[in-house]
Amino acid sequence: MKKLLLVLAALFMWPAIAFANANDDHMGDWGNMMGGGMFMWIVFLVVIVVAVLVITQGTRWTSSGRAPQETSLDLLKKRYAKGEITREEFERMKEDLKT
Repeated sequence: MKKLLLVLAALFMWPAIAFANANDDHMGDWGNMMGGGMFMWIVFLVVIVVAVLVITQGTRWTSSGRAPQETSLDLLKKRYAKGEITREEFERMKEDLKT
């Protein structure tokens, strides 16, 4: 993930540097061919869109990796296994949960 962010940062910086140096002829023929920097604006916007998509997908992947919620029966079984409740209490509570 860090490598991906580094690549995105490099891609983000390239059009920013080109914008800053637009009058220094660092853009080569691209600036003149596309109307004085229009190509660089398009590249800049594409990079922003890709960065947003990658970030949103990254947050979806991490949120889906969470452990599932424990049910009441799971908690009851753990309490019984730890010896916090007796077998009779366990059976009674289990029946209460079913209804």
